[in-house]
Amino acid sequence: MNVAKLIALRTINTYKYVSPITCLGIKCLLNEFNDDNIDTLLPKILDRKIQVNKSFDKRRYKIYKEGLEDKTYRSMYVPSPTNALIESSLIYKFSLNESQDSESVYSYQLPKNTINSSGNFQPYFKNYTQMNENISERISKLSTNGVLVIDIRSFYPSIDKNEAVDIFNKRYGKIELLSDAVNSEEGGLAVGLDLSHIVAQEYMREFDDVMTTKYGGSYFRYVDDIYIPCNEDDNLSIVNFIQQNLTNGLVINKDKLDFITSSDWSYLVSQTSVKKKNSNFFEVVNLYISNNLDDLDVIENELRNSGIYLPINRIKNEVKTTRFRDFFNWLQSKDVFRIHPLSWTIEIFYNFLINRKEHHSQKLKKSIDDYKHTYASKEVRARICIQNIRFHLSNLLYLLDDVELLELAESLPKHEGLFAHQSIIKTLLDGDFKDLVTLNSKNVMTLSELWLARSKELIEFSFEGQNYSDFIENIAYLKLIRVIDFDLQDAKRHLDKESFDFLVAIFDKKNKNEQLTGYPKELNSLLFKYSEQQMHDFLTTPLDASQEINFSLEGYSPY
Repeated sequence: MNVAKLIALRTINTYKYVSPITCLGIKCLLNEFNDDNIDTLLPKILDRKIQVNKSFDKRRYKIYKEGLEDKTYRSMYVPSPTNALIESSLIYKFSLNESQDSESVYSYQLPKNTINSSGNFQPYFKNYTQMNENISERISKLSTNGVLVIDIRSFYPSIDKNEAVDIFNKRYGKIELLSDAVNSEEGGLAVGLDLSHIVAQEYMREFDDVMTTKYGGSYFRYVDDIYIPCNEDDNLSIVNFIQQNLTNGLVINKDKLDFITSSDWSYLVSQTSVKKKNSNFFEVVNLYISNNLDDLDVIENELRNSGIYLPINRIKNEVKTTRFRDFFNWLQSKDVFRIHPLSWTIEIFYNFLINRKEHHSQKLKKSIDDYKHTYASKEVRARICIQNIRFHLSNLLYLLDDVELLELAESLPKHEGLFAHQSIIKTLLDGDFKDLVTLNSKNVMTLSELWLARSKELIEFSFEGQNYSDFIENIAYLKLIRVIDFDLQDAKRHLDKESFDFLVAIFDKKNKNEQLTGYPKELNSLLFKYSEQQMHDFLTTPLDASQEINFSLEGYSPY
């Protein structure tokens, strides 16, 4: 795959679950190219903008952060569609730099095989689990009695933006638009941008080197979390050393200091391994569906009658992608299944789903019981119990009917870590979107496919009674995906100008809106000629729907 197509794919993969409307704009922009000109034109356009632009259009929004009674929300940023492509282009160039990332840092590592990587960074889950396993090995090697866990308070907002950009420019050369790109209204670096991640990594490099010199292979960092395998008696000296050497402006969050015993850490790692083994649920489903595309209506009806609501349309699109074909070819060379899903009858497939339902139901009950147990470490309580509950919940959402969902919701402990799942269930059961739209886009997308799989009716959404301005993208997405509908004039009465302009850029097709500025202006210029049906199809169609990535999306089959 050449560089232009690689950058496009990376950009889509970066933001498809973060900002689906940004991805919609990117797909519409790419639709202006074809296979004959994208390889030459797109890099020239992006390089020119990198050279001359000093400003970087992006949009600020909020998502639920924490709290149940007094909820707090995190400010996030997403680049405009063109700037999202510029961002991926820059990170691709940075990844060609011969300098290596610290082996002690496991977050936002640049790809080692740059030309074959479909993301701006190495996969999150792989690196996170590798770090946990390496910490376990270190505990065993040193015979320490646990792991000290240290959180850096308000990491991105506390970074000195000007100093961080200067440090970054000294290494990679000055980039005019970088300062505006990572600028945040709240101070520090803008949360949500990949450019902020890579600038923060460089900002922390000197500290990482100091820590590696001091603690060697016992120093591990993942973004703002530091892990030091040690004996508990050493906690105070380690905390003092870290605070004395932390990069300018950063401080330890002493409210989150934690020491995880070696036995609890082993259990944490073992539970992560269990999740890895069980995470192939949709891979198995996809394999079965890929061999039964002609019988999807029959399969879907039989499953619905049994209270099982798989996102058949999404699966149908996924099994046509290059990524799935690569996975399929890999499986063909392995002896993974005793009876391969491709040869299953619908009865065997149904029994597989029922067995998974029983498995996750039993494991969920055990995880809830474990949550009630008092652990010596609050970190273990949060990381193990709540993560396990979320994991089993995420599978059960597709395998339970409404009555079972209600019973499940009533059994869940009240914890902010479960707020997203509770909100999804609440919306499915009573059609109340008030909390749902404050979640991140991935949760909203999950609700959408569950809503459509259950054939629920279109909801008329009202903006009255709450300020939805900070959550407007989720509302726009729900309308495009045909879960809700709303009146633009109702929106105008209740939203701030910037958020209403965002809706106008997407849905007002009567006139090109010349008064728009910044992100909405660019979005409007990209979407104006497309109908709501066409935008819906762009949103629900994978980028690589053919063997060769095809940037002329007009021929793609609808959702």
